Amino acid sequence: MAKIVSTIIFCIVFLVAQDEVNYFELAKTNFNENNLVFALEQINLALQSDSTDAEICAFAYEIAFKLDDLDQAYQFIRKAIDLDKANEEYRNKWKSLDEIRSKLNEAQKSFESGYSDEAISIYGKSIINHPTFALFYYNLGMIYYKQDDFDNAVYNFKEARSINPYVDKYDSAILMIAQKLTQTGIEQDRRKDYDLAIVNYKKSIEYYPNYTEAIFRLGLVLYKVGDFESAKSTLQSLLDIDTTHIQALKLLGDTYSKLGDKNGAIEWYRKAVEINPNYDKAHYSLGRTLMSVGDNEGAIQSLNKAVEVNPTYSKAYETLGAIYQSTEQVDLAIQNYELSIANLDPRKKSGYVVYYRLALAYNEKQEYEKAKEAAKSSINIKRNYAAANFELGIAEMYLCNEVASKDAFEKAKKDRNYRKSVESYLKNYKYYSKDCN
Repeated sequence: MAKIVSTIIFCIVFLVAQDEVNYFELAKTNFNENNLVFALEQINLALQSDSTDAEICAFAYEIAFKLDDLDQAYQFIRKAIDLDKANEEYRNKWKSLDEIRSKLNEAQKSFESGYSDEAISIYGKSIINHPTFALFYYNLGMIYYKQDDFDNAVYNFKEARSINPYVDKYDSAILMIAQKLTQTGIEQDRRKDYDLAIVNYKKSIEYYPNYTEAIFRLGLVLYKVGDFESAKSTLQSLLDIDTTHIQALKLLGDTYSKLGDKNGAIEWYRKAVEINPNYDKAHYSLGRTLMSVGDNEGAIQSLNKAVEVNPTYSKAYETLGAIYQSTEQVDLAIQNYELSIANLDPRKKSGYVVYYRLALAYNEKQEYEKAKEAAKSSINIKRNYAAANFELGIAEMYLCNEVASKDAFEKAKKDRNYRKSVESYLKNYKYYSKDCN
């Protein structure tokens, strides 16, 4: 970049200093500083000014050849020879170019005829004779790519790119392989073949270190398998490349949360929503984490932002309900539980927890018919769910349905977390149901 800026400054100074711009000299300056794109632009302007100068045509050949534009290079050197037929140097350049074109065609025909080894041999020998010609490396890499020999393919693509960084297809070829390996990893990830997915993600990153999709996917699968330290370092390396990668920021928050660093998690979630205020999942995770550290006010703000961005965010409404219930704002809790239920995904067997929470809230309000209905909805989704059976037992008890109540309590009693509470209710059942007598 510094070279490009210095070249532009040079060009401006040159233009001011001259009544008539010498594009040929500018092209040579850019060429010597390896600013080939600028050099090509200037040499074309020079040719527009004077298309009968053999030296300009010959220099245009040099630029086109270095950019691996063989068709244009051929036209330029032919024109230079036509303008200066006695120039042996130009003829030698033409012969060298003709030899290269011939070898490219020969190797291509061999490959298309099914003789891959022969094509590889031709390219190998050509590279020895022309070690700074990028196209030989690229074409050789393409053969290896089609044979799924990615190591050799990438090696040759990188050689081509290092020789000629101005041709996008050399870098794109490396990225293409990285993308292919990443896609394979994604498919393995979906099948839960996590070890194989990790291998392919890591190989993708080895080939193309700045490929953020592969880095993110690697961090995600490491998170899934519980290797949180490795997930953390992977995601932080991604953010060194792209500080605004919101998925990485959010996942890093999840990772810190798993590692028990709630404050660290909050920091990363906040960075995610600062970059993208409409990232509902980050708002939700921030809200849940703030709730877990006792900041209910901050949690409510974040969760309300989540449902503002995504009015169908069922889990956010459920969490809001849980906060309001814990602070004895039962009506607000019920309101949010109902919104959560209204937005449940019908394709998934989910929602049994929010129905249980709703049953608990209605029991607290002594609206036992509604509590009974909610508890049964929970049990319909998850049979023998102890928490819902416990709330059903309470609702049925106060509705004077003794058989149904005790049946629900017995089912809840199978969970040791509810055993003591159930035994207490059963032991004192007559006291609790005294109004039924």
